Amino acid sequence: MDKYYNSYRESFEQYGISYLALLWASEKSMEARFRVICEEIALQGKSLLDLGCGLGFFLDYLKNRGVTPSHYVGIDNKDFFIESNRHRFAPEMFLCEDLFKLRERYREERFDYTVASGLLSNIEDWRGAIDLMWDLCREGCAFNCLCRCSYQLDFTSHSLAEVIQTVERLTQTFVIRHDYLKYDFTVVMFKNETMY
Repeated sequence: MDKYYNSYRESFEQYGISYLALLWASEKSMEARFRVICEEIALQGKSLLDLGCGLGFFLDYLKNRGVTPSHYVGIDNKDFFIESNRHRFAPEMFLCEDLFKLRERYREERFDYTVASGLLSNIEDWRGAIDLMWDLCREGCAFNCLCRCSYQLDFTSHSLAEVIQTVERLTQTFVIRHDYLKYDFTVVMFKNETMY
């Protein structure tokens, strides 16, 4: 069980299917993160692995904009989120799984894109998570982080320089967006130099 499990459970019990249950600052900031990902990668007709999917709000965001992935799988280690998602969406689309066990589960399968919105603020081995996202994608991956200067001290924040150093070990083809929220940045990494 991760160190935030009880906080999320209590928040979910209090707020239900709401951005508040995910401990986001606001619905607007949650959607800003989703928007930036979608501005950088076209997900229509692509297979998508959503790591730390929470309550499936990224899938909602895509559907509300007419974007339909060819195949979607949402992963979270909070069983109450996954149970809720299985009632709202097709049950087989969501798995309650430890992030670092996914290499074994998807040994033979890759997704066009892997995304993680908010996940890296909840785990200590963020470098391992970036490596995993990269390993499980065919075309690219996208993630967002709280900046080290963030006011949200309860979560893990990141130095942009350290994240870039990690990304550059894997690819030289990436985009950094730091223009949408004051204490947040998004990184989109591509496998093929012609992708961007």
